[in-house]
Amino acid sequence: MAKGAAFAVRVTYAGTPDAEGRHTLANGGANASGEPHSATSWYPSNDHPSDKATFALTATVPDRWTAIGNGLPGPTSTE
Repeated sequence: MAKGAAFAVRVTYAGTPDAEGRHTLANGGANASGEPHSATSWYPSNDHPSDKATFALTATVPDRWTAIGNGLPGPTSTE
């Protein structure tokens, strides 16, 4: 790969996040928030505000749940 060239990496995660990055709510939902330390409990990353790398996130949630996040929303499906 040439210096400065763009590249893409796909990471598939199928584990269980640790308590530092995930908070279970009384209604059965969950949230993940906080920087710099929560992202690394969900996926491999340099989770620091000074790292401006971009990424796309796909979330699968149970019926009647909604996944939200910052950034630009992508397509959704009910499959």
